[in-house]
Amino acid sequence: MTNLRTIKSTLFVCVLLGGLLSSCKKDEDVKTPDNGAKETCKLTSTEISTWMGKVTATLTYNDKSQLIENKSASPIGISGSTFTYDLNGRLSMKEDYEGAGKEVYLRYVYTYSGGVLAETKKYMPDGSGMGLIEVQRNEVHNGKITRTNLFEINGGQEEASGYLLYTYDAAGNTAKINGYQADGNGGFNENMRRTLSYDSKKATRSMITLMTDDPHFSAVNNILRDKTEFYDIHKKTWEVDEDNVYELTYDSRNLPVSVKTSIGVATLSYTCNE
Repeated sequence: MTNLRTIKSTLFVCVLLGGLLSSCKKDEDVKTPDNGAKETCKLTSTEISTWMGKVTATLTYNDKSQLIENKSASPIGISGSTFTYDLNGRLSMKEDYEGAGKEVYLRYVYTYSGGVLAETKKYMPDGSGMGLIEVQRNEVHNGKITRTNLFEINGGQEEASGYLLYTYDAAGNTAKINGYQADGNGGFNENMRRTLSYDSKKATRSMITLMTDDPHFSAVNNILRDKTEFYDIHKKTWEVDEDNVYELTYDSRNLPVSVKTSIGVATLSYTCNE
């Protein structure tokens, strides 16, 4: 049975720390993003000093201004993600890697319907290649994904493991994600609640990808707070798992140039075509 703790967001601090926090996980894909081709400025690097030393993230783009790699370097290693696009400019695959040799430990393959993300397949190494471990299928209403149905793979067969429900604010940002887990008896119980708040400034696509580790996460503004709670079946209460607050400082273009987090202040650099 899939635990919905493994499908919540890899938060900004996890991305910045890269190899320091290898246990950080990724959230489910929400919707098809703008690939960034219309953006004037691209986030190209971040840097933060931690108790273990300096951690940097470098973002690389192709000649179509699409993000093709996010690479993090820390005192204990290298990690990152690569992004592949189809002929229509849509993201078709994301691979997460570790080490200088870029050994892939997670692969996400995306398919679309009507311009919206329809299905995500998740793969992990299985000794003979990359084995399918999970399928995510989306339901759409008025152009927005409202539900993601989750299926884990057991013995080559799909088994329903849970689902996610999405709520959006007036600007189109993901405001709430509620997770439900299969109870083993054909039903589902709510066991995860995630709430987010935003500023009023337009975010770059790469900034959202970096803060959520999710290239499809639906947001148009910068995230200011990201809180996740899980239901403790023993205490029968909701327990806060993570509550991340981001204090942003902007430049004259309204781009975030520093982000204060619980582990320190990250500086951000951009390349602009103005």
